[in-house]
Amino acid sequence: MAGEPVQQALAEMPRTPDELSPSAFDSFETGIPNTMAAIANLTADAVLSLRDGAVKVAVPAYQQYTSNATQNDTETIDLDHSIAECPDSQDVVVWRSSNNGVAYYGSPDAVDYQNGTVDVTDPGATNDIHVFYLSRAPATVELVKVSTDGRTTSRPLYESNVGLLHRRNQNEQPDSIALGDSWRRFVATDMELQVRIDAPYTAALAVTDEASGEQVTATNALLQFDVTNGSGTVPGLAQVVKDSM
Repeated sequence: MAGEPVQQALAEMPRTPDELSPSAFDSFETGIPNTMAAIANLTADAVLSLRDGAVKVAVPAYQQYTSNATQNDTETIDLDHSIAECPDSQDVVVWRSSNNGVAYYGSPDAVDYQNGTVDVTDPGATNDIHVFYLSRAPATVELVKVSTDGRTTSRPLYESNVGLLHRRNQNEQPDSIALGDSWRRFVATDMELQVRIDAPYTAALAVTDEASGEQVTATNALLQFDVTNGSGTVPGLAQVVKDSM
């Protein structure tokens, strides 16, 4: 069988258990509301495989606004979508831009879940305020593979409704991924692993602050998948994996 030499090479390769997290991804994009679109990309530089088991997922909605011209003024921000009370992560996190760069603000001064608002106090004035919040709104998140020729997996490696996950205690009731021993679990060298989401809001794991050019990270995002990292590449693996897609 064509996959036997590849299987032998994988068996002989040193591999290390690890956990995939948002920081492992190479690049980020803001989502497109009501469209399935990639928000995070990881290009494998060595053999990577997903392991069956429990996962944790939280994908924030992103909103940006400019503070008013009064210093130290507490403003109420109307968010476009509902705010979830999430047992596993911060419901809302805020970053503040200024002439000195981007600063982590943390949790808002107040969160009104019923009316979908948050209060933020800018010690400066007319600065960009970045808000990442977990929403109750239904949204489909997927984990997919993309080959070097642009071919994607015929079905997602993982798929779920994050609107439900944001409200669930994922420590007690985790979601899971099950790929078994199939080639589907492997991401060969130069293949991409993508996080995609179709949500009514603009989803983001990280954005670029226009004023400073610095990356602003959604520290309340969760992407916890168990993986195994290989120590190098395996000739022929990419073709076997593509054939399984």
